[in-house]
Amino acid sequence: DSATAEITTTQPASSSTIANLGDTGQALCKAWDAPKAPVAPGKDLLKLTLDAPNAICNDGSPAVIYIRPAEDPAKSNEWIFHLQGGGSCDGYEECRIRWCGEENYDAAKMSSRWTPDGIQGHGIFSDSPENSFAGANQVFLYYCSSDTWAGQKSDSVVTNRDDPSQQYTLHFQGHTIVEATMQILREGAVSDDGKYTMPTLNDATDILFTGTSGGSAGVTNNIDWLASQIDAARTTLHAVMDANFPPDGTDYSDEQVRNNFSLYTDYRWNNGYQQLYGAFNDQSCLAALGNTPQVGNCGNMNYLISNHITTPFFVRQDLQDPVVSNGAIALGSNMREYSQLTNGALLALPNLSSTAAETASIHFTPGVYGPNCRQHVALLS
Repeated sequence: DSATAEITTTQPASSSTIANLGDTGQALCKAWDAPKAPVAPGKDLLKLTLDAPNAICNDGSPAVIYIRPAEDPAKSNEWIFHLQGGGSCDGYEECRIRWCGEENYDAAKMSSRWTPDGIQGHGIFSDSPENSFAGANQVFLYYCSSDTWAGQKSDSVVTNRDDPSQQYTLHFQGHTIVEATMQILREGAVSDDGKYTMPTLNDATDILFTGTSGGSAGVTNNIDWLASQIDAARTTLHAVMDANFPPDGTDYSDEQVRNNFSLYTDYRWNNGYQQLYGAFNDQSCLAALGNTPQVGNCGNMNYLISNHITTPFFVRQDLQDPVVSNGAIALGSNMREYSQLTNGALLALPNLSSTAAETASIHFTPGVYGPNCRQHVALLS
């Protein structure tokens, strides 16, 4: 049923006549409360508003990032990036619920309207001496595109299946936001208040590109593209994917569960990534599977990480992740099997140089950490 619950249509010729959800959303909400604080306000990292074309949130407001230049001269050419997580949506009712705050998220995850001027530095952004990354250049990309940082499309029209006269538009520009961020940092970015000026990213010697949950999927979708944008002779690039490495759907013991995963993967690929997002996905995966029925696996994080990511990476995935496991349980599995399969998938990653689809391009041994703490994300803890 979930694979047919919504119909998504893209109608560029008429989209200008359909209102954006950000303009009409309150009328679609059962109740409207001011969105929750999207990030903890503070003065550690300061806001920089992007002005690049199409670097926009779901509602058309400009995307924002938060920056802090290196405080340790010895780390002046080291950079820490983080793609914020926060789920996604790919249908009329799902995106409406997200905007209205009827479940886990609200309009603050689809807009920059409520972003503070600065944020607190937690986890990998902490300035504590206990943090190995303290003192480096720090960049936090605020998530407001609902597309796991893959979108490249504006004015996508979503339609209510039960009443086709009900429509609204959304912009899905997650990958565009990543591109715009890299471009402005090459030029020497300045915070909106003028207090922070970043050095040019062109001089980077080390880049750590990280993300949690939906941001982890964003890292997976974008990391090899980022590798193609830097000079490997000058800059070392590593990725950390935190809390988005679910077991592969083909590994479940029950045939019905396997079929459910297959249907969901195809629906997510066709309705979300392709039709609604106009997504940017890992290019080597598309080259390998683009003309086959298996192309939906290019939106499957387990498959991508296990086969097509050629940039050195580290995966953290809790064996009883209370969020990621929900998907498996909703499709018919159980926590015990989810945990066992997650454990096995993590233990298999260090062997990618001999098991991945792109073995010839994998010249590293991935790192893995599989705690059993029932904790979803960790990098900002």
